Amino acid sequence: MNGPGMSLFRSFVLAAILLALVSTGQAATEASATTEGGWLVAVFPLEDLAASANTRGLGEEIATALTNGFARSGKVRVVERARLKRILEELHAGASGPADEHAAVRAGRLLGANTLVLGSFLKFRDSIKINVRVVKTETGEILSTGKVAGKFSRLPDLEEKLSTELLPRLHSQIP
Repeated sequence: MNGPGMSLFRSFVLAAILLALVSTGQAATEASATTEGGWLVAVFPLEDLAASANTRGLGEEIATALTNGFARSGKVRVVERARLKRILEELHAGASGPADEHAAVRAGRLLGANTLVLGSFLKFRDSIKINVRVVKTETGEILSTGKVAGKFSRLPDLEEKLSTELLPRLHSQIP
C-alpha cells in the first residue's frame, strides 16, 4: 500500500515521533551535537528497484561504503549509520515499505544533517547500476546527482568511484 493514505499515515507517525523527541529535548540535543564542527551529511540506504531476495541488504551495504568513503576524506562529516538506522526504524514503525523522500528529508532534519544522499540500485544478472541524489535537507531541493554502472563483481570499485565523484559536490555545498 503506497497511496495517499499511506503517505498521510507516515506523516502522522513522523509528527508523533517528532513531538515525542522534542518534548524530551532529544531532538534539539542531537541536532546541536551533530552540527557542531561543520557540514553534516546523512547517507540513506539505497532502494532496490528489483526487490530481489538475493540482493536483500545491498542498499545498506552501498550506503555504508559511501558513508565510509566520505568519512575517510575528512572533507565532510557523516551521520553515524547506527543513529540513522535508529531514526529510520522509528519512522518505519507501523508503516510498510521504504520511506519516501519527504520522510527522509524530515529524518535528516531530526539528525541535524545539512545534506542527504538518497538513491537506488538495480542489479540484473552480473551487472549493477547505482543512481544517487544529493538533497538539501532544508528545502528538499536536489543539488546534484550521480550514477555508476558496471559488473557486479566490481561493486567495491563502483562504490569508490561514486563516492569520489560525489565528494566535491558535497564539499561545494559547505558555506
